[in-house]
Amino acid sequence: MKVFLPFKPVENTYLFEIENHFQGVFSYGDFNAYNNDYHIVNIHWPEAMFSWKEPTIQQLKDLEVTLKTWKKHSKLIYTRHNEIPHYNQTENYKKLYEIVIKLADGIIHLGEYSLNQFTQETETKHVVIRHPLYLSIPNEISKNEARKILGISDKAKVILVFGKIRSKEENQLIFNSFKGLKISNKVLLIPSMQYFLSNKIPRKLLVLLRYLMKAYYKLHSNYCLKNEFVKTENIQNYFNASDIVFIPRVTGLNSGNLFMGLTFNRVVVGPNIGNIKNILNNLGFPIFKTNNADSVVESISKGFSISENGFENKVNKEQLIEYNSEVVSKQYFNFFKTILNE
Repeated sequence: MKVFLPFKPVENTYLFEIENHFQGVFSYGDFNAYNNDYHIVNIHWPEAMFSWKEPTIQQLKDLEVTLKTWKKHSKLIYTRHNEIPHYNQTENYKKLYEIVIKLADGIIHLGEYSLNQFTQETETKHVVIRHPLYLSIPNEISKNEARKILGISDKAKVILVFGKIRSKEENQLIFNSFKGLKISNKVLLIPSMQYFLSNKIPRKLLVLLRYLMKAYYKLHSNYCLKNEFVKTENIQNYFNASDIVFIPRVTGLNSGNLFMGLTFNRVVVGPNIGNIKNILNNLGFPIFKTNNADSVVESISKGFSISENGFENKVNKEQLIEYNSEVVSKQYFNFFKTILNE
């Protein structure tokens, strides 16, 4: 089976986990790379087709014509990662997503919440296929080794916030809840720290403020904040050093960091939104209300309690089977085959 993904390969290894076990070939490229031999066109992030930039009205018109042309030879499948691009809710972005959903022959959802948003009967086929675990990422070092690399005490209670912090609201949620957490030896670990200082501040003053903030956090041992791109082989350093993984999203449908946490056998604490809520609830992990600071602090405290009793005592292997890369890949293949046979 030949599958065309109309965008450049992404840094997230989500697709590699599926491709690694897939009974066919995945090919990536721009619109010109398509040919009539492809059985499936699989769109994941609609904005990726435009190099993660907002499309113009003319580009949207051209896209609709292009997808209709492709559908004469291939089936169009949309994997729904987001309701709309994070914090880019413009009319053009909304139209982009509407075009993809309207023309899709099949839509893959990563959870029941997403599926239930489509209640009307249509010719489009819908299915839930879980987000795979990141089993291809190296996981070879112990907690003590990881903490030694990062300069964190063995006695510390470590909260990891991994990935991009997307807004000032998320940033405030992280630091306010951490400050309100009544736990000794607590450490906040953030590999990709952003400070969200106003662009209205003069450049020289902005540089000074960033320097002072970095210096302040370096003076306090309960903060381990870095601003770096984490290479795949170094991801294990952060997850294995942590006790719990904190997902500070205030909006959104899914989070890859949830499955990264599960991959490394870490307790995950997250918000009561989207598919995230249902998955955490099914696993018995703490869920917080995004607009309630006390709820966030309480959930993090519960996360530490669960972590102290051991991940394996809370989550058994059978619960994670549906997130196994090989299982997910087979479900992709079977869904593609079903759509092709219609």
